[in-house]
Amino acid sequence: MKIVIAGGQAGTRRAVSLYLRTRLGVEVVGETGDLEVLMKLVKANQPDLIILDTELPSLQLSTLIPTLGRLDCPPAVIVLNGQSETEVEALAAGADAFVYKGDHPKELLLAIQNLQFGRQG
Repeated sequence: MKIVIAGGQAGTRRAVSLYLRTRLGVEVVGETGDLEVLMKLVKANQPDLIILDTELPSLQLSTLIPTLGRLDCPPAVIVLNGQSETEVEALAAGADAFVYKGDHPKELLLAIQNLQFGRQG
């Protein structure tokens, strides 16, 4: 599984990347804190999944997620945030899953595994 991680804090991106590589053995094909770079990474690498931290500057979930969904090979999207209002917005925009930042990291693993199982079955 190829993953791109996007978020406003480099330390958070690196931590999520290391955690996923260690726990799931996935290939993180890019990390970014910039929306323009995110789109370039997605087009160049065709990831299976984008983990999208809502602290990404200039992020509008209602625009970005539908745009990603219209790509030839649309990636799944998991949104990370700590507010319930954002969960409603993310899922309404078409995100595949939402994980609260305050949850145990295992919740992110479960969300990814649920997406993998759902796409295979």
